[in-house]
Amino acid sequence: MVQTMESWFLADPKALAEHFGAGFDPKALPRSEFVERVPREQVAQSLAKATRGAKGKRYDKGRDSFRILMRLDPGKVRAGSPWARRFLEALGAVSGVE
Repeated sequence: MVQTMESWFLADPKALAEHFGAGFDPKALPRSEFVERVPREQVAQSLAKATRGAKGKRYDKGRDSFRILMRLDPGKVRAGSPWARRFLEALGAVSGVE
């Protein structure tokens, strides 16, 4: 199970770069085949480090999280997170949308 929703962000660094703009450092993000295996503390630390130079705009959960979620490529999140794939499939089954 995903420990923090920010883990899903790691599956789509392009969406993060688009959100934070110039100065965002995608190399500061951990690489993992399955993003939910990255410990919660490491996710938070890597987001802080990656956004350090981004127009003075460090990651803030309240301000940024849902805006980033809207940008994420669902295919990338499904590929990087088996729990997200399962969650999205369940939502699709209930809503009738695949």
